[in-house]
Amino acid sequence: TEITENKEISVKFAPISKNNFVFKKIDYDTNEPIANVKFAIYKITLEKEVIDFAKDKNGEYVGTLNDKGLYIVTTDENGIINLDLEAGYYKVVEIEAADGYYLETDADLRTTYVKTSNQDFIINLK
Repeated sequence: TEITENKEISVKFAPISKNNFVFKKIDYDTNEPIANVKFAIYKITLEKEVIDFAKDKNGEYVGTLNDKGLYIVTTDENGIINLDLEAGYYKVVEIEAADGYYLETDADLRTTYVKTSNQDFIINLK
């Protein structure tokens, strides 16, 4: 399937998990979850400067280190990434789209900034 139009991003928050970061990638048109989307998640300062890759509450990097030196997390069959991150500010960048979807060439359009805390929330990206 070839996608010829750009997808838009929307963010919604709702408690659903014991972890403090639940990220869900959904199709803009159908609201169906999208599996196998790859993201890099960075811990950042309040001024949006990258500190390091995201770490869980045990201080371990989340995701798998790829050949480009990025820690990558991938949505599951339900379009979800479920993480227990250290509290703080994060930059979430879509690195690879699922089959049949277009990866926006402008990194700003596939980047989301979030703050984690002790409260649960979910992010839906379209």
